[in-house]
Amino acid sequence: MAQARTLARKPHQPIPASTRAAADYDAAGKLTYGDAANIAGNIRLFPAVRNTAPKPVRIAVVEGGQAREIVDTSGLFVGGLNTDAVGFRVMDGTNRSDWLAFQGASYFRSSGSRDQYGLSARAVAIDTGLAKGEEFPDFTRFWIEQTGTDSVRIYALLDGPSLTGAYVFDCRKTAQGVTQDVTASLFLRRDVEQLGIAAASSMFWYDQSSPPRSRTDWRPEIHDSDGLAIWTADGERVWRPLENPSVAHLHSFRADAPKGFGLLQRDQVFAHYQDDGVFYDRRPSLWVEPRGDWGPGAVGLYEMPTSSETLDNIALFWRSDRPARAGQRRDFAYRLTWTSNDPTADRAARCVDVYDGPGSARVTPAAGSAQVRL
Repeated sequence: MAQARTLARKPHQPIPASTRAAADYDAAGKLTYGDAANIAGNIRLFPAVRNTAPKPVRIAVVEGGQAREIVDTSGLFVGGLNTDAVGFRVMDGTNRSDWLAFQGASYFRSSGSRDQYGLSARAVAIDTGLAKGEEFPDFTRFWIEQTGTDSVRIYALLDGPSLTGAYVFDCRKTAQGVTQDVTASLFLRRDVEQLGIAAASSMFWYDQSSPPRSRTDWRPEIHDSDGLAIWTADGERVWRPLENPSVAHLHSFRADAPKGFGLLQRDQVFAHYQDDGVFYDRRPSLWVEPRGDWGPGAVGLYEMPTSSETLDNIALFWRSDRPARAGQRRDFAYRLTWTSNDPTADRAARCVDVYDGPGSARVTPAAGSAQVRL
């Protein structure tokens, strides 16, 4: 935290691109997947990639209360190449699959309970959906501490033009999914018009209710998430199906001191997707549970048009009514749950599918009866 506070008093210094980056995505894959050494028990590194992931990060291993920074990556990438790391992933007990990954700006994600990555979380969302354009601060340093067979504590330093931040992630993998208890302290360098907390990014191209013009692929549905769920402080349950709009829209849902909110993938029927390559039916939901009273504010949902499954066109965050001003410190705590179980399910009715069509479908009347319109 002291580093973040001190850094906020200085002008922002962008991270220079790695001079040892892999040439492209395929070259990076060859460095990533295969036999290489782990650090901190079950951590594997992601290599820098020219043009797509060029910013190196500093990573240290914490053991016995002491931090040792990695200065030589020889043996930590497939083939033994000594290149720069831009992130890391947490491996499972088999060492063949991972359940948590941090890579790119302040993005991170988990494969949840069904071993399938989907949507991503990020530290903050700055001016998302505003005409001025969005700002993407970076996690520049990580300290990783192994706390158990299926648990890890991650300390992270955030730095960007408008703010710095100190984060702690206590991460645990269970049969029901992955939970992350997050504590964050933000230090503002300058005023921020819209500061989004507990942010997430996802993809929604189309589903069974989308108009035919949206469906240019043979698969019946393509989306990482199908709806926004909110549990307000007074107990109201909100469900907003996601859309692929013709033009971008920023929506606001009143949520003072919310009990929870998130992007869910409620439809988990394989036949609805017919995709045995990337398995949209297995993609996890992400549920946010604030700790403490966040005060008055709103959940923001930003939807952009897309014609591809490779573009994240959905953004989610919570925004305080309190203006974010230079020199302020903001503290937040919350739990993230990555799971295929619906965290909003209870004894109340819930929406699981939405269908859209003409409202004047005719019903053939029985003999001697009047004709009915539905």
